Amino acid sequence: MDMNIDLTTATLADLDNLSIDQLLGVTIAAIDMSSNLPDGVYAFTIVKKELKKRAAKPEENKKAGLDVQLSLKVVKCLQTSEADVDKDSLTGRIHFQSFPWHMDMGKQNMAKLVLGILGISYKDKTAIAEVGQDLSGLLDQLIEGKVAFGATLQNRESNGFDRCDIVFKEPKFIGAEKIMEFLD
Repeated sequence: MDMNIDLTTATLADLDNLSIDQLLGVTIAAIDMSSNLPDGVYAFTIVKKELKKRAAKPEENKKAGLDVQLSLKVVKCLQTSEADVDKDSLTGRIHFQSFPWHMDMGKQNMAKLVLGILGISYKDKTAIAEVGQDLSGLLDQLIEGKVAFGATLQNRESNGFDRCDIVFKEPKFIGAEKIMEFLD
C-alpha cells in the first residue's frame, strides 16, 4: 500500500487497507514534522472555536491561562512566498490560531480578526463597540455560514518554538465581500 496518504484529510475508506507494518515502515526522514503553512495569503473559513485551559505552573512563574483557539480551514491559497509549493495542495489544510484571553493583545487580535473578516476599519469605534457586544455570537454566525475571508500568515520563532500566525494589520486582511472575487 502506498503511504502517500494525507492523514489530515483521509477518509475511513482510505485507511481500511492500511496495516500497522505499512504505517510503521515509513522512513522517518520522509515525515514532515512541521504542521505550519508557508508564509502567504490564504482564503479561510472558520470551522471551530474552542476554549483551551492552561494550568498554572508556579515553579516556572506561569499563571493559569485561557486561550480561545480557532480552527481555520484553507479554502484557497492565493499566494505563497515559497515558489516550489503547490498552492492547490494546501487547500483543505487547517490552521490553528490561538488568542490568549488573559492578555489584552489576545482580545485585541480577536477583535481585529472579526473586523477584518467583516471588512470594517480598526478606526471605526462604533463598529468596534458593536462587535465587542457579541463576539461569540458573531463567531458562531461566521462558522455556521462558512463565511470566507482572506488573511496573511507569517511564520516566526517565539520562545524557541516555530509559530505560524495571522498578521493582525488591517491591510493584511481581505474581507468576506472582497474575497469572493478571488474564489470565483
